[in-house]
Amino acid sequence: MVMERMNIGNLSRAELQSLCKERGLNAGRKTSKVDLQLALRAYEEAKRLEAVIEEDDPEEHLSLNEDEDPKGIPEL
Repeated sequence: MVMERMNIGNLSRAELQSLCKERGLNAGRKTSKVDLQLALRAYEEAKRLEAVIEEDDPEEHLSLNEDEDPKGIPEL
């Protein structure tokens, strides 16, 4: 499930660190606020892409029937 889009630019460093820890991201006490924001944005994008991939049916793209010749390959 993709997390709700949030404005992480207005969050404090402690709030960002807490969000990172909740999501299993490494958020040490010396990690900068910008790095925490980047990690959360990357995590959000990865989850969004994961959801898109799960929705996409790979069998849908392999619609070639056994008796059909693949297009673009000449017969010998």
